[in-house]
Amino acid sequence: MNIFYSASAQIPPAAEFAASWIDAWNAHDLPRILAHYREDVVLYSPLIARVQNGKKGYLTGRSAIADYWAAGLQKFPMLHFSLLNTLKGGDSLLIYYRGIHQQTTAEVFWFDEEGRVHRTAVYYPEELSV
Repeated sequence: MNIFYSASAQIPPAAEFAASWIDAWNAHDLPRILAHYREDVVLYSPLIARVQNGKKGYLTGRSAIADYWAAGLQKFPMLHFSLLNTLKGGDSLLIYYRGIHQQTTAEVFWFDEEGRVHRTAVYYPEELSV
């Protein structure tokens, strides 16, 4: 599979995916969150490098990502996302939302042929204060 573009990607309706994803996060329901992703998903985030003391800024696999997110949910028990907008393009969706400390966040999700996320990248303001 070409990781940069898949003409056969099954992209869910943007509003539907965003609502499901944000509802799962706001419920702090890790199994529901993870259900959006393939087993071999890759997550890119500048926060990963910060948490890992400057090491790689990505995680591979639902298991590693589950551990990372479980720690985040524990650290931020009042975590709540608010949807600002969604954008769709090619084989991906972008969700723009308010996240940790009400900072704006953009997250791009690339989908596979089964409509599951196989790669995702998170973007924060440069002055991120987490």
